[in-house]
Amino acid sequence: MNRRQAIGLGAAAAVAIPAGLVWWNKSKIGDSTLLNENRQAILAAAVDTIIPETKTPGAKSLGVDLFVAKIVQDCLDTEKQTLFSNGLVELDKAAKKQFSKAFKLLSPAERIEVLKTYPEEDGFTKLLKGLTVRGYNTSEYVMTNIQHFEFIPGRYIGCVNLNKENNA
Repeated sequence: MNRRQAIGLGAAAAVAIPAGLVWWNKSKIGDSTLLNENRQAILAAAVDTIIPETKTPGAKSLGVDLFVAKIVQDCLDTEKQTLFSNGLVELDKAAKKQFSKAFKLLSPAERIEVLKTYPEEDGFTKLLKGLTVRGYNTSEYVMTNIQHFEFIPGRYIGCVNLNKENNA
């Protein structure tokens, strides 16, 4: 394969890659059928606790809970889906045991206390935290407004003076 063919193949691959693989937003996610309404509300409260809203939008307002539910439904095996779904139920039970209220009704400080009772090595905790951070960092808002992501090859700058250092 010569250089011209390689460049053409690379350009075709770049055009073929859908933008959804780079970043996402609420409108791109679609519906998840894995979690019922109550478990989805628990998940929304949990992601909001992990990445709360500050001067930038939090995980809940960006729809990271929808992202996490869709990833669990579409990308994980049945065993991990069950682990995650049951973990949300256990999280709600722990909140009711500790504060006599559902997890989604707790204050942010109370939610943090409930999440602290789970060990870091727990499969549910690792999955919840990992997917929340991944979803937040790959959201359209973060990619465009915080990381200032641009597709390769980036911007075209047509007027650049060349000198010996640049002419390598």
